[in-house]
Formats: sequence, structure tokens, C-alpha cells
Amino acid sequence: MSHIFRAVLSVPLLVIPAASAATPVLEAPAAVVTPASTGRNTQAFPVPTRPLVLADPGAGHGHSLAAVLAAFEAATGQKLVIVRETCSRLEVESTSLSGAISVPPDEVYLFVESLLFKHGYLTAKIKGGTVPMIAVHTSFGNEPLSGWLDVDEESIASYDDHPALLVTTLLDVSPLDARALSSVIRSVLRANNRNSVIALSGSHLMLAGTGRETARIAWGIRQARDMEREARSQDTPPSPPEEQ
Repeated sequence: MSHIFRAVLSVPLLVIPAASAATPVLEAPAAVVTPASTGRNTQAFPVPTRPLVLADPGAGHGHSLAAVLAAFEAATGQKLVIVRETCSRLEVESTSLSGAISVPPDEVYLFVESLLFKHGYLTAKIKGGTVPMIAVHTSFGNEPLSGWLDVDEESIASYDDHPALLVTTLLDVSPLDARALSSVIRSVLRANNRNSVIALSGSHLMLAGTGRETARIAWGIRQARDMEREARSQDTPPSPPEEQ
């Protein structure tokens, strides 16, 4: 089974850089930002009906994270829940983005979460109620993280577009040994305190972390699992012919 573990370790997507998506610095007015994207989850996060728009803050000034989040609320209808200390940080923290900016509706979540993640912030979906809400947490300090979104195995790939969102997912890794596999993955993630992996039984792993990182880790695990399943199916001797 060691060759399967090496296959997981060889997947480059398992090691995620601190800034999961490079945020372009925009100098020209009316620039349009279109980060690369690999999937959408429109059920939990409907595509906004309007672009995210930021007016030019003036020469020598960059857009603050607070301004970006205000524009995010206007574009998506999501209400943001942020503790007072974090609000103060967001007001003074510049994104280094300048000029007038318009982000297409289907790129709004990726754009905003990429900026938040780059600056050390995480988001969590708040469940219940009639108004859609998202919490914004710092990934540093003593603020407790809560609101992890449960995502099923078949849907986790669509959360690659959510680099700052806290999610969990449960994977069936049989016929691999979940405990041995979790040890290997934890060694890969030892420098990453955002993600965790727990063996719940001999054949199931629970992953927790940000949407993009969790989606890519899950992809690597499923590739290794499917390789092992394919190898075992080929090793299975054919059934004897039925007697006439």
C-alpha cells in the first residue's frame, strides 16, 4: 500500500501556498478582475445579480478590506458578522488595490475570499434565519473559529472557489487504511494549522480546513483511493464459468 501513499504525497495540490490565489494590483480605472476558477457552488452561495464595484479611492490610496467587504455585501445580499476588534483591523488594512474596480458576478466570492485569505482572514457560513450571513474571522489571535460548513464528498470539489471558507467533509477511503493515510497526510500538512485530518474508522477520514485546500486534499486522497481500487479489481481472479 506504500505506493498509494507516495501517490498522495506526489500530488502538487496538497501543498498549498499561504496566498492561494494571486490578487492582481489594478492601476487603470474601470479595471475588471477575473481570477481563475475551477468550479462553482451556487446552492450555498448563489451567484450575485450584480458585479462588485469599488469606486476609485483617489491618488495614493488603496482600497481597504472594509471597503471591499461593504461592496461584497451590496453585490451578494450576504450580511457579514464581524467582531469589533476585527472590524477595526479591516478598516485600516489596505489591499494594495487602486483605481476603480468591477468584479464580474460569478467571480465575486473568489475575489473577496482570495483577498481575505491573503491577509489572514477566514470566513464561515452562518446557518439558519431568513437572511444569508457569513462570519469573518481572523486566523491569528484568540478568536474562536466556528460555523464550519459540512460538505458531502461529491460536492467538495466545487469549494475550490472558496479559499477562505471553513468547511468539513467525510471521505470513504476504503480499501485504504484510514489511520495510516491520516498519518501520512498530517505529515504533509504539519506546517499548516488551518487544516486537520481525523480517521473516524478504518475506512473513513474527516477533513477540515478552508474550501480550496480541503477540496484539493480530497482530490489527492480520492485519486489514491481510486488507483488502489482499480489495482485490486485487476488482481481479482475471474469467476469460474457456470456449469452447463
